[in-house]
Amino acid sequence: KVEERNRITAPKFRIKQREEVSRLTSRTQELARVHRELSTCVADLSLEVYELKIQILQQLGCNCPLMQNYLAHKSQRYVKAL
Repeated sequence: KVEERNRITAPKFRIKQREEVSRLTSRTQELARVHRELSTCVADLSLEVYELKIQILQQLGCNCPLMQNYLAHKSQRYVKAL
């Protein structure tokens, strides 16, 4: 009786197990794709920040008080970080 029940339920269990593995594999692949996209986005934004900082530093000769304050503040933070 128990053997008969096991014989009937075992294939169902294996099917469910395969479906779960398939579902988890798909989810893993989707998360890997999203991770790659986000990593690319982070790299692009980091490059943009770097380029913007370069543009700001090119304004050293500018007499704009806002720019001078920004540069002074960033310089102080950099020195403190050393």
